[in-house]
Amino acid sequence: MARLDSIVAAIVGIGILAAFTVGLAASINTLPFWVIVIVVLLLALKEFYDECLKKGD
Repeated sequence: MARLDSIVAAIVGIGILAAFTVGLAASINTLPFWVIVIVVLLLALKEFYDECLKKGD
């Protein structure tokens, strides 16, 4: 059950992070900031995969 809890918490956290950063990027609306936001979100998704989906617990 702990693994399911961490997956749900990670999905909620990434969703909140994505909503905030994409909203911020939309309000600023410059290409360099969009690139930073995309890179940060990709890193968050990679960390989610490594911590929640890849490990064999």
